[in-house]
Amino acid sequence: MMNAVGIHMKFLKKYSSNIIMLAGGLFGGILLGMWIVHLQDRMADVSMLRLMAWALGGFYFSAFVQIILHEGGHLIAGLLSGYRFVSFRILSMIWVKKDDRIIRRKYSLAGTGGQCLLDPPGTCDDYPGVFYNLGGVIMNLLTALIAVVICRSVSSPLVQMVLMLFAGTGVVYALINGIPLTSDSVSNDGRNTLEIIRSFKAKKALWRQLRINALQSYGDRLKDMPEDLFEMPPEEDMKYSLCASIAVLRMARLIDEHRFPEALELMEKIRQWPAVPGVYRNQIIIEEVCMKILTGNTDPGLLSPEYTKALRTMKSSLSAQRTEYAVQKCMMKNEQKAAVLKKWMESMYRIWPYASEVQAEREMIELIDRSVMNDEYAEAGRETDESV
Repeated sequence: MMNAVGIHMKFLKKYSSNIIMLAGGLFGGILLGMWIVHLQDRMADVSMLRLMAWALGGFYFSAFVQIILHEGGHLIAGLLSGYRFVSFRILSMIWVKKDDRIIRRKYSLAGTGGQCLLDPPGTCDDYPGVFYNLGGVIMNLLTALIAVVICRSVSSPLVQMVLMLFAGTGVVYALINGIPLTSDSVSNDGRNTLEIIRSFKAKKALWRQLRINALQSYGDRLKDMPEDLFEMPPEEDMKYSLCASIAVLRMARLIDEHRFPEALELMEKIRQWPAVPGVYRNQIIIEEVCMKILTGNTDPGLLSPEYTKALRTMKSSLSAQRTEYAVQKCMMKNEQKAAVLKKWMESMYRIWPYASEVQAEREMIELIDRSVMNDEYAEAGRETDESV
């Protein structure tokens, strides 16, 4: 019985956001149907095709605009709390502050429709965190309420339908982001808020994450940032996803410093912590393959089904494509595929929002190429010895 309960709880935890979205969509669909029946007389002259077109268009419009409003809520709440603008992303479009201007680039993160990242005020010991985290949820609920109020004063049934869809989408977004959840990819706003309320170490970890992202956006490499930003939280605090994420950032710093054996050792520890967000678990799976190749292991057995799945999920990541480049170059000896990947990365370098990350990835590519040259040199030496 306990095992069955545990399996059910694990299932609910893993797919809770999808369940909430499905339940919200089902409930909204029922309400919409009841609303159409209630206004059947006023809808008599509206064809079913036109009604469906308005409903579908209203849904996509609502979903897209509520994403913008959600991230805008974080932005407004953050600026009101003393945060400084760093980046604002909707889908794969990102606006990043560079020097004294804001530039547009392309960037996406699996499992997220948008993201607003700011530079936090004060120190990790004393800064406002709750309002910034819940700003998006507040904005979704506020605009949903405004849509309901406007709906009562509009005469067109089709416009009313779009407004109700907009309000319903806002409520669903607020629930998905406000109820503390951890999906396959990331922890949501509610989970982060709960963690920083419960744990002072988690609150410090959030400040450090935001500060690291801000410094990276300003052009600093991970290896050049202050060491204390990457200080590992105590083991007992790794039950918080915010604390566990600091360990992943420390791993990334070790990679930037080219301390690959230490990075591999840290990866093994990180795997033991259930609170690590899925996007970071995928990153670890991918980086492990690259680190092992660069430390001399070119066994094709490294390419597990987990690696293939993670690569598919993180396909737009520079580190993922760099790892696949190492696989094709060092393991598979497929120069044609390696050349295609290198060309793709060069095109991404030009539109990537973080110049410091591009510089680090270029160095990694050089290390991979140098590794191949060393292997070829050693192989040529062995062949010479055998002929002699």
